[in-house]
Amino acid sequence: MQRTAEPRHARIICVVLALVTLALYLPVVGYDFILFDDPAYITENPHVLQGLTPSGMVWAFTTGEASNWHPLAWLSGMLDVQIYGVAHPGGHHLTSVLFHIVNALLLFVVLRRFTGALWRSAVVAALFAWHPIHIESVAWIAERKDVLSTFFWLLTLLAYHRYVKESSAQSPQAKKYYARTLILFACGLMSKPMLVTLPFVLLLLDYWPLGRFAEIPTASPFRKLDWLKLLREKIPMFCLTLGSCIVTYLVQKKGGAVLEVEKFPMSFRIVNAMFAYLGYLEKMIWPSGLTIFYPLTGGARPVAQIVAAVLILLGISVAAVYLVRQRPYFLFGWLWFLGVLVPVIGLVQVGSQSMADRYSYMSLVGIFIIIVWGLADLLGNGRLNRLNAAWAILIPALTACVVLTAHNLPYWKNTETLFRRNLEVVRDNSTAHMNLGVYYDHTHKPKEAEREFTAALNLQPHSGLVLSAVGLHYAQQGEMTNAAVFYNNALSEDPSLSDAHYNLGNVLAGEGKLVEAADQYQQALRSKPDSPDAHNNYGAVLLRLGRLTEALDQFKEALRLQPDYPEAQDQLGSVFLKLGHPEVAQLHYEAAIRLKPDFAHAQLQLGLALAEQNYIQEAIPRFQTAIKLEPTNDDAYFNLAAAYTALKRYGEAEQAFGESLCLNPDAQTYARLAGVLQSDGKTDAAIQNYRKALQLRPDSVKALQGLAWILAASNNAQFRNGAEAVKLAEHANDLSGQKQLLNLMTLDVAYAEAGRFEDAIKTAQQVRQLATAQNQKDFADKASQRIALYQSGKAFHE
Repeated sequence: MQRTAEPRHARIICVVLALVTLALYLPVVGYDFILFDDPAYITENPHVLQGLTPSGMVWAFTTGEASNWHPLAWLSGMLDVQIYGVAHPGGHHLTSVLFHIVNALLLFVVLRRFTGALWRSAVVAALFAWHPIHIESVAWIAERKDVLSTFFWLLTLLAYHRYVKESSAQSPQAKKYYARTLILFACGLMSKPMLVTLPFVLLLLDYWPLGRFAEIPTASPFRKLDWLKLLREKIPMFCLTLGSCIVTYLVQKKGGAVLEVEKFPMSFRIVNAMFAYLGYLEKMIWPSGLTIFYPLTGGARPVAQIVAAVLILLGISVAAVYLVRQRPYFLFGWLWFLGVLVPVIGLVQVGSQSMADRYSYMSLVGIFIIIVWGLADLLGNGRLNRLNAAWAILIPALTACVVLTAHNLPYWKNTETLFRRNLEVVRDNSTAHMNLGVYYDHTHKPKEAEREFTAALNLQPHSGLVLSAVGLHYAQQGEMTNAAVFYNNALSEDPSLSDAHYNLGNVLAGEGKLVEAADQYQQALRSKPDSPDAHNNYGAVLLRLGRLTEALDQFKEALRLQPDYPEAQDQLGSVFLKLGHPEVAQLHYEAAIRLKPDFAHAQLQLGLALAEQNYIQEAIPRFQTAIKLEPTNDDAYFNLAAAYTALKRYGEAEQAFGESLCLNPDAQTYARLAGVLQSDGKTDAAIQNYRKALQLRPDSVKALQGLAWILAASNNAQFRNGAEAVKLAEHANDLSGQKQLLNLMTLDVAYAEAGRFEDAIKTAQQVRQLATAQNQKDFADKASQRIALYQSGKAFHE
């Protein structure tokens, strides 16, 4: 392995490789997030949206969300959010581009160190960096795991090369570099489990170009070992691979990503795998029709096509074996290509795609090596360090890659351009229509969205995912009946759809069907137990059902999953307020406001918690803030008025109650306003408002009692009406179960005003007896005074 170029040439190659790649991909910094996986990975993931936090890091290592275990990919997204936020996706795109550039440079360094070939390594790295089939891995933010895992893959190869070098020299440093290799490999697996084949790749590298196999005659400078020793050397790596395979299969099975064998039997999957291999080769050679999604179809292929595919793959394999001594890189590159794709070729079918451009990100490196080394041998006498016939093919090929990448990159500008392109390439594509519908809903174009959803349903009328998406579309339009129909239809097709259960629960909760909503939230949580929204909304329903302890548990779980969840803090405060712990409720409302200062409901509830603790003056600014944030909130005006009433600021209370009534002419508010007017000496207006309250709600105890009191006890004779007062007071007393002192007192005063002194005395004695039993001495003393008044034949007047 001779190094035929000076370090200066290598530096120039690196600069050119980096600058061209940067210029080629720089437009993506102006591109948007894609509403296909990007929401799950970044824009709607509550854990990622926190940025880098201790709880987020724990979640990253313990979650199986997105049907994968790749904690470092999650951490990468969190770091991007920490740096760039989510308002500007350009930063996220830039990070992926920089990783791609670094990967191209690392690939160049790796190949040069392993083979000693400067220009051949440079061309392979350039093909890797500029080939349009790799756009998906770079331009799709959700595929950060591709570029990140490849980064660790290539660092693992560098560490392994140093380990082999030190091991051949029997240096004590060998163990250090072996440990470094293991750590980097583990990091790669934690970025994307596709790296499970890397130990096999290392064995291939031992064969060529390292030449470590004892039975293969080479001029390798490295110590030769028996193949069993080389295999044993990789045992720790195979253990990591096995662990990653088990974890990945379990999380994908749990997440529903692994399709049932019965749906796509092994014979079908083997045939699809063969055609996928050929598809990647075709798109590498002739990269037309590149797009985000190639649907998996269940139709049988013609026998002639299957036979042709078998013969092509078998022919290439035979050629690779035949040339093993003269052209060892052929077998190396071919096995690299076949092996690296094994986890995603469809033998274990994950998802509904037949193949994906992103899966070629590292797998095609093997084919690039075959092409470049092969052209160098056939047309350049094994060299590319000078102009020869090989360059006549490689230079146009590299130029074509640059041109085609520049042409295809703009399709990734946003969701619309991406899936419009997908429909151009793959007609009758339900997935593309569905995602366009989601995009148009997101951009507030309901007519366009409905058109796309209709097209998706025409193609796949029994798809649970499509039916669920249509249900969400109708929910966003406020058509809850239609939304519920589609959610139910979606669940009939696929009962495991967590989002459909969750969204149906939201519809039912909005309709007041709380028990049914609770059941839907429970089912959503069975499929997706780490959904903070489902826990929060389930808790809200339990709170409305009065199941406070259960609600408390749900809100706590929501906050465990998402500590910066203002709505859960707010709801938790409401539980403690109902449990009679306003001081604890206050802490949670304050936490909600710290997280979301414009949270009107939390401001309102904090005011109530303060009022419960008799901090009336402190409560008023909270109610006022709630009104500023939400001017149409009648509850905020009502509670502000109640606070003014408690402070005897009657004019301000009257105005606030008036504002509340303008927004919601409610019986309770009329009754409370009447009480304020009554206390402020505006008796006529008080009577009018009590009557308005009773028109709206004839069984309003407060209105019945308040009006009866005025008609019985007013010091102005023109307002008194004993007979009506008795009627109103008796009704209020019956409604309250004849156990409330205020209603009983009003009744005895009414009896006296109507001249029924015997009934008045009897009722007042009942008041005195009940007040004494309740230790209400003031009530008991006043009842005694009224009894004496009634015994003298006089009514009670204020």
